Amino acid sequence: MSAAAPRRPRTKSGPKDGSKAGSGPGRHGRPHAQPPRRSPALAAICLVGAALMFCGCAAVGWWAGGNVAYASRLAGTPGTFTVRTCVSSGQGRNESYSCVGSFRADDGRVLRTGPLGNGEHDPGDRIPVQVSGSDLHSVGVAPAAGWCFVLAFALGVLTSAVQVLVVGVEAASPALAVRLRRSHWRPRIRSAVSLLGKGAGGAAGAAAVVFVVGKIVS
Repeated sequence: MSAAAPRRPRTKSGPKDGSKAGSGPGRHGRPHAQPPRRSPALAAICLVGAALMFCGCAAVGWWAGGNVAYASRLAGTPGTFTVRTCVSSGQGRNESYSCVGSFRADDGRVLRTGPLGNGEHDPGDRIPVQVSGSDLHSVGVAPAAGWCFVLAFALGVLTSAVQVLVVGVEAASPALAVRLRRSHWRPRIRSAVSLLGKGAGGAAGAAAVVFVVGKIVS
């Protein structure tokens, strides 16, 4: 019988640098995630849109907040508007009324005569109003609730503007976005914005209900 051929020693296959087979540059053999790329177009759209939304919310908030103060009799000159006659314009749902009369302040001064557009009234009706400059403002629960609805709606849009701003910042500076994620600022911002948005939605709903009930009762 012929002698058996000698066996060759087995060698381990794998990379020569001693790293484990299948391992990559990342943790647990997974490759590193590619860093997010900048998107100038998306960043410009989001940042410009957020700026416009912020400006719009500020303007609407200032306008609605001032009217809430007038409707609540916290600003302006209090007095009574005496209706002389009312004229309607439009038809159906678009019908509106403009009443002409005179305004007398609570201290007895007759400050002005002019129109008031807050619904249909009979001649001789006395309506409590606030005067600011040349403007007459309706007062009461329904007007205040209506302006509170507008104010809450503006606050809700403001929360959307913050979310759009975050997207724009991430698109403009991916490195900053990574740092925000690592510092847990992004979830905090989202949580705060979500809570504020829910509060604004609840306030708007409550104001709408009060406005409708006030209109029915008055």
